[in-house]
Amino acid sequence: MRIRAVLSRRSFLAAAGVAACAPLAEPVPDEAVGLDALAAAKGLRFGAALQPRHFADAAYVAVVRRETGVIVGENAQKWHVIARDAAPNYAEADALAGFAAVNGLRLRGHALLWYLHVPTWWEQLGDRAAAERAMLAHLERTVSRYRGRIASWDVVNEAIEPADGRNDGLRRAVFLDRFGDGYLQRAFAAARNADPTCQLVYNDYGFEYATRWHERRRRALLDLLARFRRDGTPIDAVGLQSHLVAGQAFDAALWRRFLAEIAAMNYRIVVTELDVTDAALPADIAARDAGVADEYRRFLDATLDEPAVEAVLTWGLTDRWSWLRSPAATPQAIRRDGAAARPLPFDDALRRKPAWSAIARAFAAAPARPRA
Repeated sequence: MRIRAVLSRRSFLAAAGVAACAPLAEPVPDEAVGLDALAAAKGLRFGAALQPRHFADAAYVAVVRRETGVIVGENAQKWHVIARDAAPNYAEADALAGFAAVNGLRLRGHALLWYLHVPTWWEQLGDRAAAERAMLAHLERTVSRYRGRIASWDVVNEAIEPADGRNDGLRRAVFLDRFGDGYLQRAFAAARNADPTCQLVYNDYGFEYATRWHERRRRALLDLLARFRRDGTPIDAVGLQSHLVAGQAFDAALWRRFLAEIAAMNYRIVVTELDVTDAALPADIAARDAGVADEYRRFLDATLDEPAVEAVLTWGLTDRWSWLRSPAATPQAIRRDGAAARPLPFDDALRRKPAWSAIARAFAAAPARPRA
């Protein structure tokens, strides 16, 4: 596979003979403008994960309207929410779709199949054929319901896990155990049949850092994407969750090469769940916010150099409702001092943080591209 050469903005300036001691002039964003407008100026999109129960907060809704152009359900569109019982209930997903329509926002779907969140009644189906029919019926019914309203669907979420020891790098979990690896192709084919125009996305995590664990996951993902291309699996884009961890070893050149390999297979790239765990940062709020902002900056500076990247979504907008403050947070994300996590662009009072400025500056500095 030929990897396209990617030259960063900073590399180009250095190659052109800019003195190493001269600081680069960082674009200063207009703070009256929201993040999606700044992204749009470079052909990008910005958005965030939302929960419909927060739509009653008028101040929050005002921030969503100003800052985002794309929204996605944090939980509302997942199978275990839609089908807690065998009879589906789309109330939460419909509320999200209605909010997007009323406010002129693009809507993403997340996630049709995720091994961690399947309905209890489905897990209890003893017959393999009946379980597959129910799975595909959910997928086809849900994609068809939002045909023309959801622009991009995460069809399968988190299907790789090299630590499970399979040669193909796939995760040993409920869908693979029941149906074998063919479930992936069947799921994407069913989604394509239900909505021929929707962008179909494979979404996963754990690729960003220069560690052996991340490298194994990068290789497993690239191998899976190559198999998808060989098999004709109808996938349009790769979702990179990008739950960042301040203090990890990030190699910008390595990351650019990885993105270039994905792009060389003719996949688009979406950053789907961006936030920053601050557990390793100081307790001091100013120092912590600066560290979180720096993590956003170095990641986005490298990521947005890749022309195949078309959108960046944070997993929430305000620290107040971040999953990193919830019982769902991983143990590694919990601060030893007990302080509340501050992973997102807005604080509890919906004030912009240094993280917002870092994202804004990254958009302002990004190379322009046609907007997808």
